[in-house]
Amino acid sequence: MTKTIKGIIFDLDGTLYDPFWPGLVSLKACFELAEKKGFICDSRRQRLKRKINGEELYSYKFWKTIFEEDSKNTGSDEFPLSLIFKKAWFDMDEKKDECCDYLERVWYKVFYEKIRPFPWVHKTMKELEENGFRIGMISDSPVTFGKKKIRALRLDNYFDLNNTIWTKELGYKKPSKHSFIKMCEMMDSNPYELLVIGDVYHKDGSGARNAEMNFLPVSSNCDFNYFLKRLWDVVGGKGNE
Repeated sequence: MTKTIKGIIFDLDGTLYDPFWPGLVSLKACFELAEKKGFICDSRRQRLKRKINGEELYSYKFWKTIFEEDSKNTGSDEFPLSLIFKKAWFDMDEKKDECCDYLERVWYKVFYEKIRPFPWVHKTMKELEENGFRIGMISDSPVTFGKKKIRALRLDNYFDLNNTIWTKELGYKKPSKHSFIKMCEMMDSNPYELLVIGDVYHKDGSGARNAEMNFLPVSSNCDFNYFLKRLWDVVGGKGNE
């Protein structure tokens, strides 16, 4: 890249941490509690635990339902997990409200306890700041959920109201260019001076391209050493050895 990079904009989920393993651990904990406390009757429990292509049906139904809710959720709060549990496991049985509220609290508690940033994250954030780069975040996560994840990941020293955009709060989810242009305004920078880092090209990459910003992909299964080398090559700085 020929232009000078002044700021790096990160995605959150899948970019700075892996959300899938803690999500599955949390879900398993909820299902085991539901079984232990008798929330799910024997016949339903056996149906929910059948396997489809090697995957437990209770997992499939949960994630399918949460995806459906997310696709229409434009609010700023956490995912309505109590409603999702009811739809996925109880078919909206109104008698299960209290049970599902309890499972929702368990899921979030376990999730926040289990999430960890990728090994490169804290060290690289510090080095970017030491090298004079601005740091920001654009995330599709519900606002309340996202802020709690940032605190749980101990990244609240790097991301706050001044450099973080929650797209659902803004009203434009990725890959709309609106949140990316808004970040340019927040950072008082031209689009070509900012580098977006994310794990989903059709959201993070396309959003960056739509706003004429630079993009660098990263994922949980990538070679982090290679990724960091590319990062420092792109921004023109030098990380600490």
